[in-house]
Amino acid sequence: MRKTPLAAWVAGLLTLGGCGSSTHPPPPGAECTGTSCASAMDGGVDSGVSELGGGDSGPVLGSCDGGPCVASCESLPANTSLGCDFVVATPALLEVATGDCLAVFVANNGTSPILLSLSSGAQSLDAASVARIPTGPDATSWPQVPASGLPAGQVAVVFLSGDACPVAAVSGSTSSVTNTTGQAFRLTTSAPANVYDIYPFGGATTFVPGATLLYPSTSWGTNYVVATPRRESVYGGPQSPTNTRWIQIVAATDGTTVSLVPTTDLVGAPANTVTTFTLDAGEYRQFAADGEMSGSVISSDHPVALNSGNWAFNLVSKTSPSGYVDECHQQIPPVTALGYEYVAAPYTTRLSTLAPESVPYRFVGVVNGTTLSYDPPIAGAPTTLNLGDVADFETTSPFDVKSDATHPFYIAQFMPGCVFTVPSRPDYPGSTDPMLGDPEFVNVLPAKQFLSSYVFYTDVTFRTTNLVLTRRVGSGAVTVDCLGAVTSFTAVGTSGFEIANVDLVRAGVNVGACANGPHTASSADPFGLVVWGTDTAASYAYPAGGSVAALTTVVVPATTQ
Repeated sequence: MRKTPLAAWVAGLLTLGGCGSSTHPPPPGAECTGTSCASAMDGGVDSGVSELGGGDSGPVLGSCDGGPCVASCESLPANTSLGCDFVVATPALLEVATGDCLAVFVANNGTSPILLSLSSGAQSLDAASVARIPTGPDATSWPQVPASGLPAGQVAVVFLSGDACPVAAVSGSTSSVTNTTGQAFRLTTSAPANVYDIYPFGGATTFVPGATLLYPSTSWGTNYVVATPRRESVYGGPQSPTNTRWIQIVAATDGTTVSLVPTTDLVGAPANTVTTFTLDAGEYRQFAADGEMSGSVISSDHPVALNSGNWAFNLVSKTSPSGYVDECHQQIPPVTALGYEYVAAPYTTRLSTLAPESVPYRFVGVVNGTTLSYDPPIAGAPTTLNLGDVADFETTSPFDVKSDATHPFYIAQFMPGCVFTVPSRPDYPGSTDPMLGDPEFVNVLPAKQFLSSYVFYTDVTFRTTNLVLTRRVGSGAVTVDCLGAVTSFTAVGTSGFEIANVDLVRAGVNVGACANGPHTASSADPFGLVVWGTDTAASYAYPAGGSVAALTTVVVPATTQ
């Protein structure tokens, strides 16, 4: 595994490291200040990286307390996707789908084993019986996580619920497509980890998978503006589903009071009216509707998570006139973590001609009077946004878009259906009628939330995997463990950013030394990384990680407008 000195230090810091210790000397720009250890080069709102517009000091990575800096669950800052406490609510699943299996991927970013614990409400669950270390495509043969814990640099797949998991899950199906209150799973780790979910687990054979990066409860917020996928949802058969879009508000603390002002009528929550309800730890409230929920406002007295999705999502574009329905979902960042500069980097084209795809985007306004500028200019893209505005457009071009620090906004990127205007690239060796990928929905993270080191997992049940990388021009080399330094970056207009798309696996064939499973990527400077897995009429995507630093002081009150 190749790492820059900074990235290696950060990885060591997560369990053993020291700010000025003999084991892990401080990287450039990192030092003990009082009782905290910070790096001026690790990205985030106060990264000190002038190219990203940072401030004077880096994010707190751990505690010094007069000695070595150690990032433990207690000292980990509340501004990162790394964490030790994850509350996992089951997404709403397409009713006609096969393969109901909710799984989470737990990536151990440190240098020592970590222990996993699992519960639901007051019930303690047996994590050891459902946690496996992936070693190949046959999940039924994966070994259990040893009693000593998940080894450093490894990933565990934890099977939570469903009747079609390759390993018996701790619960039967826990999904609902109705308005409901449910109990989430709570996964805790003995040291910081990155966690992602995928639902349903199983690759293309499930037909409808979706995935998301999960934020630990320590990085949740108390103020959200809702962003959901688009409404398009049409079966090829006789069914015409309704109320396919949904949101979940998830609590980590007993007695959490939530105020919701929806933009459309919901069951028990009329449009443009403040509705208040209470949730206990691990409890979630799910709302489903046909109306546009994007732009709804949520506030709470304790931090909550916001999940959104569509359980029957079919999306078309100028290069994808048709496809099939998929489940899709994302965990939405709080208002404080939304940005005012984003780089929209397209996924690798699925067209056999290798021409760029027309990629759909959705913008959601957070503050009135938001003015947007683009580099390069994008025809049809919004130039202004107000609170609650929703703008949908598509383009074949990557772009940089910015406002200013007092006008944050949200961006989602979509993958449309698998029927194209030209033939598809192969989905597996010897395929005679390829249909690569299908609808998916993924957050675009602000440039200021990029990290300099990632440990992530690519699902072994998918036969094509590629990474989308974004960095500032002139940044240090980005190294992917199985590829080495990536050299295929191309500029995004004159924005000062550049992007690259690299394959790890293509149509069932490994690229060089790469294969699906645990991976690392690192640089001396912050960069963005999004994982895409595609197969026959199936896809998933998630950012490999990111900061959840406060980029704005904007508060959107949950009051009638």
